[in-house]
Amino acid sequence: MNKEVKIGALVLIVAVAMIWGYNFLKGQDIFSRSLNLETNYAFVDQLSPSSPVLINGVKVGNVTAVDLDQNNVNNVVVKFTIENVGHIPKNAVAALTSTGLMGGKALTIEFDKPCSGNGDCLEDGDKLQSKSVSLINSMLGENTLDGYMETAQDKIQNMFGGEDGGESDFNAMFEDLQATIASLNEITQKLNVVLASSTYDVKNVTKNLSSLSNTLASSSGQITDILANVEEVTVDLKNANIAQIVESANSALSSTNAVVDDLKGTIATTNQTMAKVNDLVTKVESGQGSLGKLVNDEELYKELENTSEEIGLLLQDLRLNPKRYINVSVFGKKQKDYTLPEEDPANN
Repeated sequence: MNKEVKIGALVLIVAVAMIWGYNFLKGQDIFSRSLNLETNYAFVDQLSPSSPVLINGVKVGNVTAVDLDQNNVNNVVVKFTIENVGHIPKNAVAALTSTGLMGGKALTIEFDKPCSGNGDCLEDGDKLQSKSVSLINSMLGENTLDGYMETAQDKIQNMFGGEDGGESDFNAMFEDLQATIASLNEITQKLNVVLASSTYDVKNVTKNLSSLSNTLASSSGQITDILANVEEVTVDLKNANIAQIVESANSALSSTNAVVDDLKGTIATTNQTMAKVNDLVTKVESGQGSLGKLVNDEELYKELENTSEEIGLLLQDLRLNPKRYINVSVFGKKQKDYTLPEEDPANN
């Protein structure tokens, strides 16, 4: 074999490899039996060459070209291939669907039943009917979304008020919370006056508030369960398992009702506690009880202060001059007379 033949054979091999590689990058296999088909759309967001062609979720080909119609710019011509798949009827529809929440498009070939082979099967160069499917319908299916939305609407309506327009548990709970917050603001202003002298009562109030916090903390686990159930519902939506989604939603709603019941009990306990604290502050301000008299009677406070000072002076004098108060004679010896010290603490 001479040199020219070798060079010619090498060029031919390189050309074939380049053609095969180019088609491979476009998603085509030149060695497989394929049908070259065409369809039209008004809008093809994110559809591009090499986008997949699916039948029942299985990839059977690729989009080869996406171009504007030269005679009508409002029409998009999409060309694609289907490889090694037979018995596709001519009345099949090329549906433009979404492949996920992050974007991406695909062509899904839809048909009711395979062709019989008597001239009703797709042939190379045929043009298919087309339609576009929304993102939600692509994920859930066109026939299942309406049923789920009706079920979800009934559940949400029952949770937030019911069909008869009556007050819902959530509305009543928020009204109770607003009343409780108003009471807390009023009581806080009064507590600022007596906090310095009513330590014991403040401790009781703190204990009651701690009980309220513990009750809310115990409800946090149920709230966490609700969020977990909602997350599970989201995953089920993606997998289009409607029956399991409805069951999970029912469980989440049941947990919500339980949390509402617990919060109602907590709010009732808090209202009772705040009423007692309000009554206590009112009594102290009006001078009732020992604490009220001590806080409001300034003369009593001054007398207690003077008495404390005099007791301190008496104890100090007793320590410095015990003979002034205690006379003990051992063997009948006469006690010396008491002499007033030059620096008597009482004079200071």
